[in-house]
Amino acid sequence: MRDILKYSRFRQLIFGRILTNTADSIYFITTMWLIYDITKSSTLTGMLSSLILVPSCLQMFYGPIIDRFNVKRILIHSQTLQAVLIGIIATMLLFNYENAMLIIILVVTAALVGEVSYPISNKLVPALLPREKIVSGNAMMSFSNQSMDLVLNTVISVLISIVSIYSLYVMNTVIFIIAAVVYSMIKIKSHDKIASTFNFKEYKKSLYEGLYTVRHSLLWIFQIGAFVVNFGIGMVYTALPVLSHYLNQPIYYGLFLSAISLGMVSSTLIVNNVKKFPFGKTTVVTFVLSGLFLLLGFLVPVYIYIIFFGLSWLSVGLTNILFLSVGQAIIPEYILGRITSITSSLGVLGLPLGSLIGGFLLEVMNPVTLISTTGCFFILLGMFWFVHPKLFNLKSIDDLTLEDFDIKIDESKYDAKNNPLN
Repeated sequence: MRDILKYSRFRQLIFGRILTNTADSIYFITTMWLIYDITKSSTLTGMLSSLILVPSCLQMFYGPIIDRFNVKRILIHSQTLQAVLIGIIATMLLFNYENAMLIIILVVTAALVGEVSYPISNKLVPALLPREKIVSGNAMMSFSNQSMDLVLNTVISVLISIVSIYSLYVMNTVIFIIAAVVYSMIKIKSHDKIASTFNFKEYKKSLYEGLYTVRHSLLWIFQIGAFVVNFGIGMVYTALPVLSHYLNQPIYYGLFLSAISLGMVSSTLIVNNVKKFPFGKTTVVTFVLSGLFLLLGFLVPVYIYIIFFGLSWLSVGLTNILFLSVGQAIIPEYILGRITSITSSLGVLGLPLGSLIGGFLLEVMNPVTLISTTGCFFILLGMFWFVHPKLFNLKSIDDLTLEDFDIKIDESKYDAKNNPLN
């Protein structure tokens, strides 16, 4: 996996992605804690978690823009605007103005602005690396991001108790600014034609073409299972800050978040070996095991449950990398932005819904019980893949083609000039 670091432009993308992910993690964790600390309301905390996750459901609307506009400039502007929004929150806290609703509005807006950077990064990976390096590239991206999360999730939970929240938001603002500078340094080959105006008719046509491709292929069926699991994950994210208050131990918030990151990091270390096995059968095994690990929360003490909780996220990391790599490898670059953004949007619709419902459920059940119950969603996904003949029989990732996913693309409709990257 280290050999891909010889690609200098990819190294810059990784560094920028780490900075962006770090900043996103800081304001997500800090704001969840701050809002619950101000309001003592699990319902409002669940609503915040849901609202922060909503922008990830809107990625499909970014796709046509990403495929036609200067993505490098979009990256730079998105990071700069996020720095401004988080800076406003820091200023509010400096003057002891703790308005929960205004903080929520600013954070959700920052999440909405920053979400565009994720599909752009996904689009750039195959543009900066040869096909045979795509899985390793995605594994490296995930490893770098999750390693930082692993550190941050523990460190921030400690910092919350020893430094001012204001300081964390200031740190957040500075990191976004540095990320913008890093993205500005990436050199990407420019195509002959770059869209300079927004044509709604062309935008609508591009969006429809992407939706049509997804709806008339196996990708659509993927999203049903992804929705179910993401619904459970949304509940988990809402339950974690409540869990630390429930146990009267703030450190548990960081420990459970770190367990998530450790599971995701572990997946990057084994993904190159796992990709050799049949994709469909691997997905069934990993998700069923994850569900069983989560259900152990009903049987073991919390301090032991953290270990099984982390193991359950191993499959999430594996499938994230493999799903993304499959699309990048087989889908043509000129439609990749809208396809990946649409599938990402449809899959994560369950996140905000799960967070919202989780907030209400936490009023009547304890957070450990809620987290354990989400294991049922993972098992359901594994069973869904098991009973679906096409999904279960998918070949190893290196052997998959567009035909395996029933994807049909009329290449005559597209012109490479309409796919500017720089």
